[in-house]
Amino acid sequence: MLTELKIKKSKPKDKKYKLYDSGYLYLEIYPNGIKQWVYEYKKIKSFRVGTYPALTLKAARLKRDEIKKEIELYGLENYLIKRNHKKNEKKSEKK
Repeated sequence: MLTELKIKKSKPKDKKYKLYDSGYLYLEIYPNGIKQWVYEYKKIKSFRVGTYPALTLKAARLKRDEIKKEIELYGLENYLIKRNHKKNEKKSEKK
């Protein structure tokens, strides 16, 4: 299980690597130093949750739980439709 200290101490390497937390949540660390949270739902679909440090470990865990709950409530396909609809709304607001 990850800790904030372990995340802060993690350094970029030549290739992207992952630091695993619980519940299929992990942090991808890229060679350019970017740290991206990813939630992998039942090894079927991966969701980019946010970027560290803007999204803390605690917040990433909450986001993972929120996504999992919505998928279990609405089903994966309906969740993906809902998520894509929200993305499209945000894009149209920016125009």
